[in-house]
Amino acid sequence: MKRIGLEPQCGGCANLMNDINDIARFYRRQKIMEDEERFCEEHNYNFYSLHRTIEVRWTASAYRALLSVFENWRYIIEHLQEMLDSPSNFDQDTLTKIGSLMEILLNKNFIALLALGKFQNIYFQNSHLSVNYTLTP
Repeated sequence: MKRIGLEPQCGGCANLMNDINDIARFYRRQKIMEDEERFCEEHNYNFYSLHRTIEVRWTASAYRALLSVFENWRYIIEHLQEMLDSPSNFDQDTLTKIGSLMEILLNKNFIALLALGKFQNIYFQNSHLSVNYTLTP
């Protein structure tokens, strides 16, 4: 099938969407979903669902994915930190993945682009906008 959607015009936006998709994939794991449900119930939070981009509907799905991480950022951080604080409940690969997701989610460049995407619905299509997003402290 031919790809119909728009692609990010800058490398920073592409990196941002790759990271958001990575976070969403992690939260699709059965054990993580079960732990998230427990976490939300214990803390009296609404169960949150993270979205990913869909290749043929890139612009709409990218915004929806970005918004789901933006609106649940605090809860995601708290949940990941709680999982790190209970290492016996997860295997080493999962703990390593949690650490790398925390690094991404707490990166100032990631947070800035996430906020920009929330408040600027056209930032992906603007070919004059180029933001360099890398994991630098």
